[in-house]
Amino acid sequence: MNSNLNMQIKIQPAVLSKMLRLLGLGCCLAFTQATWAEPSLDPVLPPVEAVKQSLAEHSTVRAAISDQDYADFAGQGLKLGQHPWTVRAGMQLRKTDAQEGQSKSNSYEPSFGVEKQIRLSGKYQLDQDLAKRGVNIAELKYEDAKHEVAKSLLGNWFAYMRAALQLNRLQEQLGQIEQYMSMTQQRIRAGDAPRLELMLLNNEHSQVEEKYMQAKVAYYQSQQLLARDYRGTIPEQWNSDMIQVGPIKFTQAEWIRQILSANHELELVRKQAEQQHALHKREQLNKIPDPTISLGYSREQSGVENLMGVTISVPLSGSHTRVASGMAAAEARKADYEVGRVENRLRQEAQYWSTQMESAQVRYGKAQQNLTQLQQQHSLMQKAYKLGELSLNELLLHSQQLIEARNRIDQAKVDYAESYGLLLLNSHQLWPLHDEHEHDGHEHEVKQ
Repeated sequence: MNSNLNMQIKIQPAVLSKMLRLLGLGCCLAFTQATWAEPSLDPVLPPVEAVKQSLAEHSTVRAAISDQDYADFAGQGLKLGQHPWTVRAGMQLRKTDAQEGQSKSNSYEPSFGVEKQIRLSGKYQLDQDLAKRGVNIAELKYEDAKHEVAKSLLGNWFAYMRAALQLNRLQEQLGQIEQYMSMTQQRIRAGDAPRLELMLLNNEHSQVEEKYMQAKVAYYQSQQLLARDYRGTIPEQWNSDMIQVGPIKFTQAEWIRQILSANHELELVRKQAEQQHALHKREQLNKIPDPTISLGYSREQSGVENLMGVTISVPLSGSHTRVASGMAAAEARKADYEVGRVENRLRQEAQYWSTQMESAQVRYGKAQQNLTQLQQQHSLMQKAYKLGELSLNELLLHSQQLIEARNRIDQAKVDYAESYGLLLLNSHQLWPLHDEHEHDGHEHEVKQ
């Protein structure tokens, strides 16, 4: 709005009297009360099949599938153990010097042996448990990856919606100004208005047109950002009438409880904490070293002597075992702190989106009432301007208020839909994204 519109408006007493009567008549009309319908986001959100396709093709989700394959093999490795069978083979040359009654001789004496470090029973059972935990954690990472990508997609979807609605309102404002320019030209030809008013309208049109071009750039940028991860059809136009603002489904405490009970990220960090405690327990068991059993055979003196033996060796536990156990204990404590941090963050996010939805609902009701009042007044003010009973500045100011009221309604509706959508998504009530595990890999069996 140019500075000319911000100047103090001087109205003649007769004109003021007529304006008050017109405004009084408008204010006496009954306001249309906002009626709350059951909220439905289906017309607003992208189709679930398009969402599933977008998630399946996203690099983050595909990387999480690879993590599942890695976890499968890592689990197999834990079950097999870190110490395979070792085979030893050797050959030694025995030289015998000439002695009384015997000549000098050489003989080759081979030796063979196998050895294996044996895991104690408690360590073996714990390694089996760690293998299962690793696979479970990889599955949770996959589910959490889908959830995080879906959140990002939902945010980009509503950002694009806001940009489209803003563009529509500015286009509406341009059309309104062009209508006033036509009315003013008629008044100028009739001698009822000075040419200055048309100059003011041209200036106002230029300013709004500049805002429109900026909004158009923002619109295409948000569209491109959405298209980067979304594989479905992107709507070209938006209408806020598609968004239904209805009664709030749950209380804030209920939203928090549902989100915390269903959140994959929270479950993931809890499982990771349990795994770290299991790893700490595993390192503590290493204080009791695993024995190594060796079986050997050798032939000496050209086969005169054949030797077979069994050897058991036990490594001595040193300071490195205590250091490794201490490091594992620190990681376990860190994992416990991470559980508390994630839970607190999720609780705050749920509170924020729940409060945002409640605020948007209230703002929508007030904005709707204000818009109804402004619409009733605006029709009367247009008539007054045509009759020469209202100045151009007053009409433009009221038109700007009307556009801003519609913008507030759009903002409140989008805020409501986005908040409601995120609450449903975080509590796993929006899209059936976690009903099945689309694991492209398979369980890789390794035989001992």
